[in-house]
Amino acid sequence: MSGIWLQQSDLVNVLSTVMYGAIFADPVTGITNGDIVNAVIERAEQEVMSWLVNEYGPDVPNATNLAGDLFLKGCALEYAYCYAFDRYPEYAKVEEGREGRYKRAEERMERVLQSRQRPTSLPKPPANVGGVSVDNGSRIVVDGPGGVVNSGDY
Repeated sequence: MSGIWLQQSDLVNVLSTVMYGAIFADPVTGITNGDIVNAVIERAEQEVMSWLVNEYGPDVPNATNLAGDLFLKGCALEYAYCYAFDRYPEYAKVEEGREGRYKRAEERMERVLQSRQRPTSLPKPPANVGGVSVDNGSRIVVDGPGGVVNSGDY
């Protein structure tokens, strides 16, 4: 029960053990439904990856160093928190509601992406800027009037 950034234990920590059990446990058996946990984790991570397409291209899951990015993990956790309460909205705080939680997740993702804005590659300056250019090629001297000399065997 894990994805790129999130694991089941992350959801337990953010929701509390009691709330995690209330949301993800089967009401009859009391056993945690792993498929639902995986669906919430997968949905949250897909939401984060949808923001990263411009930066990494369409193959976001295979991009390097994504798994270790704590900022993206935090964003995925915010979305997972939203999607977990979609199962039982009555458990959520009345004053915040789904829109408030989702707005908080969106704002956090925007802040993370704005702070990561950087050019994809820095242009290399030309090699001759600021230095001396030396021409060591062959030279031909033309000393006749009008630029024509017929005295050599070129």
